[in-house]
Amino acid sequence: MKKAILASMFVLPLFFYLFLRFFTTNHFSIPIYYPQEELSAEGDTIYHQIPNFSFIDTDSNLVNQSIFANRITVVDFMFTRCPGPCPKMSSMLKQLQTIFSADTAIQILSISVDPDFDKVKVLKEYSERLGANTTKWRFVTGNKKEVQFISKENGFKLALSLDSIPENVNHSIKFVLVDSQKRIRGYYDGTSQKEFDRLVTEIRILKSNSEL
Repeated sequence: MKKAILASMFVLPLFFYLFLRFFTTNHFSIPIYYPQEELSAEGDTIYHQIPNFSFIDTDSNLVNQSIFANRITVVDFMFTRCPGPCPKMSSMLKQLQTIFSADTAIQILSISVDPDFDKVKVLKEYSERLGANTTKWRFVTGNKKEVQFISKENGFKLALSLDSIPENVNHSIKFVLVDSQKRIRGYYDGTSQKEFDRLVTEIRILKSNSEL
């Protein structure tokens, strides 16, 4: 029974994608969030983009906004001492890593909201326990003010309160889908299997539409 459930989590989104890809004319499109009021010089709509940032990953490498180039990225906010939803979210992301293991155009970025504790060594040990492939799934840490800035209205537009860590941290449980132009394409409940399946399907639609 357990094997059947696990198999269905992989097979059903794949079946839906293959059906769209080979048996229908694909009229599906993934929305682009947060259009701006002004237009480009060509008269096109300008959309909100993730601003510049600078973090450090588990190998002490600099990670900045260039990580989005030529890739589809799933972003979440977490911390290693999280007593709440983080383990479930990480389990979902591990599934995502497995599903897209052979696809170098798909990546995961997990940003710690507890950078004072989640130093490089701590994040590295945490990612190793999860079995994260750090070429596919990167954990990053950095300055607390920058984490707050990038998570809220100027960046991913998610709620974040760091009143008391770890007892009273209020961070979003959403996964954020970002395209190669640093535009937000979707939000998904990181604890819901149904939402996870939707995320997998919409990643595949983005790829099929050549919207890296």
